[in-house]
Amino acid sequence: MLVTAILLCVSLVAGGGAMLWIAGASVRGTLTRNGIAGVRTTATLASDEAWAAAQTAAAGPTRLGGVLAVVTGFAALAVGIADPAADVALAVVALAGTGLVLASVLVGAARGNRAANVVGESAEDVST
Repeated sequence: MLVTAILLCVSLVAGGGAMLWIAGASVRGTLTRNGIAGVRTTATLASDEAWAAAQTAAAGPTRLGGVLAVVTGFAALAVGIADPAADVALAVVALAGTGLVLASVLVGAARGNRAANVVGESAEDVST
């Protein structure tokens, strides 16, 4: 189980680091529309303004998800070191932590999509 704990730690810390970078780029306004990172829905991809609003709105939950992923990774490593045979404890830590990460990502996506829709509605109001 120690090898599994190490792999979980590396993957969760790397993923969490990527999420933290994305959140930071979102706040700085340097995360441009792309095919890989950010909240990608029909509303967020409609315009640069909608994209920017969505990423800014999603940055807080994305940052939280990144922190949770890093903490979960190190917690998994700690469980693996403390008791290499503790497969149930390792599974609980990994599942609970990734569940929290998923929840934060979903909250961020919902906030981002809402913000993009507001921008889209404002643009429609101006054009009519």
